[in-house]
Amino acid sequence: MFPFWDLAIAPIMTASGANRIVEIGALRGETTAFMLENLGPDAELHVIDPVPVFDPTEHEERFPGRYIFHRALSIDALTRIPAADVALIDGDHNWYTVYNECRLLGEAAEQEARPLPILILHDVL
Repeated sequence: MFPFWDLAIAPIMTASGANRIVEIGALRGETTAFMLENLGPDAELHVIDPVPVFDPTEHEERFPGRYIFHRALSIDALTRIPAADVALIDGDHNWYTVYNECRLLGEAAEQEARPLPILILHDVL
C-alpha cells in the first residue's frame, strides 16, 4: 500500500503527459518505484538524494534507461539535469534550498525554451 502522497501525484503525472520527472528527496525509494511503475515507457526519472535509505542500483536494474540517480545535494545536481516536465520537491525543506531548487528548475526550462515544470512541493509552507 502506497501512502496518500503517491496516490495524490499519480493523476498529475498522468494528466501532464510528463516524460522527464525530477524527484528531489527519495528517502526509501517507495515513491520512486511507484512513479516508474505508473509512468509511460518513455518517461525518464531523475532522482536526487545525497543519503538515500535504499540501494539505488536496485532501481537502476529494475528500470534500465529510465532511472537516473544523482547522489548529490539538489542545488548541485539540478545544474546538470535537463529541463523537467514535473518536479517533485521533498528534500531539504529550508527556505534557501527550496527557493534555489525552484530557481534552478526555472532556469533549466528557460535555457531550453520550455515552460516551467509542474512543481509539487511536499511539507513546505
